[in-house]
Amino acid sequence: MSDVHKNYLFNLGYLLREKALEAKEHHQQLRGSGDEAFESGRLMVYQEVMSLLISEAESFQLPIEDLHIDGLEPNRDLRQYSLPGSTAWINKLAREDSERAIGRICMAFQELEELVSCLIGLLISDDNQLGTIVTAELSFRNKLGLLYSLYLYRAAVSTPPGTFKALLRKLHRAVERRNTIFHSSSKVMGFHHNRDNR
Repeated sequence: MSDVHKNYLFNLGYLLREKALEAKEHHQQLRGSGDEAFESGRLMVYQEVMSLLISEAESFQLPIEDLHIDGLEPNRDLRQYSLPGSTAWINKLAREDSERAIGRICMAFQELEELVSCLIGLLISDDNQLGTIVTAELSFRNKLGLLYSLYLYRAAVSTPPGTFKALLRKLHRAVERRNTIFHSSSKVMGFHHNRDNR
């Protein structure tokens, strides 16, 4: 092999290695952003190219040192995410499971809140739009207070039955539990939830 060819391969391997590691760094920096998908694809291409370069060098019995990529393992050094079974991988799965669970809690609680608003609307008027207007800016706790007062008014009683009071206690515990879970998750996972403390 002439010096020209050797220098060419040496410089090419060095530049590709630097570009590949730079792509890995960019991918890590842009996780969670709108550019993550692009950087992920870019990193996958570099991983494939470097794997092919090493494989072909071994086939032609070229020393890896001549390509200036000795020590580089594409499937390890250019991997997008941590290897399965590693601590980082397990933590990532745990966080994703927690986020999915919190998402389900959000959806269930939203359905519960909409149901309470619907009950308030029915106690106020047959006009559903009026009920929506009245409850739109109320916190969940205030909706429960309004529901209690409207029930007493419509039922013409001073004290609600035990079953109704038990239901309200469960609803209050639900919002307290939701706030506790969201507050804890915001500390652990570093994101913020709107808490209903009014």
